[in-house]
Amino acid sequence: MSRIFSITPAPGHRLLTMERVMKLGPAGLRPYDIDGDDVDAFLATTPDEVISLWGIDPYSSRGFELDFSAGGYNVRVCTPASPNDWRIALDVLAALSRYLGEPIRDEDGSSYSPETITSFPFARDIGACLTSLRTAVERGSTIQLGGVRRSVSFTTDMLRRVLDAQSPEDEFGETMRVIQQLDAYDANQMVARAPKGEVLGMYTLTESVATILPLEPRLSASMRRQIGTEVPVEWTLTLIGIEGPADRAESYVRAGEVRYREALARLPQHKIRVLDGASMLVDGLDRAELAALRR
Repeated sequence: MSRIFSITPAPGHRLLTMERVMKLGPAGLRPYDIDGDDVDAFLATTPDEVISLWGIDPYSSRGFELDFSAGGYNVRVCTPASPNDWRIALDVLAALSRYLGEPIRDEDGSSYSPETITSFPFARDIGACLTSLRTAVERGSTIQLGGVRRSVSFTTDMLRRVLDAQSPEDEFGETMRVIQQLDAYDANQMVARAPKGEVLGMYTLTESVATILPLEPRLSASMRRQIGTEVPVEWTLTLIGIEGPADRAESYVRAGEVRYREALARLPQHKIRVLDGASMLVDGLDRAELAALRR
């Protein structure tokens, strides 16, 4: 779900660079999903080249998307968005509208000026979206919402807590925001086909590194397309120890491998925190705790 606002510049307009957009916006505005080494190259591009995700740390939950298509700058608010996401997106729209000297058009046909857009009634939009999410979850659907850093899978209990709060929109935003701000490594899924045809899946857990792991590993949609099969996957957890300075690649050594379910069952319970319906945070394990997973 989303809501799109557009600003069409006058004929002959020269597209703004991402860097210019960033400077026009509120203090702290930044892009996400950009590797550190690629930031300068990204800031030199224009919004017609890529759809980009923006927000402000540590306030954003889902952020907003920016692109240039169909002759206009488009700001897409992924709904339900947090109040902070809305405020930041509306501030950016106001700044762009003021700079370009053109009105803002909502997808429903409404028109706004830089002065009126910041009064957009976003709380009503958040409430309607949350009600729709609860209906979907109660029907058995899995609701996964993308964030500026990681997705969050909402369970019935999570949505009930949000909707029962004094301010459901603020509770929703904070639930999303806290998970985005976790200082933890998101374990990447690695999949390969063995010589005999079986599909092997692997995640990695490194000594002393706080890591986010799935509660129940499943092939991602892209991996299913790549593998081209629905056969069962044998999931394992590869353990990595540190022998030497942590800032040197050669210090990281393989410390064993264990079946995924067995590893999860052996994790120290005080080091685990379930985040949502699909993932958990494992606080950094010391070498002895890592070795105990292989017993």
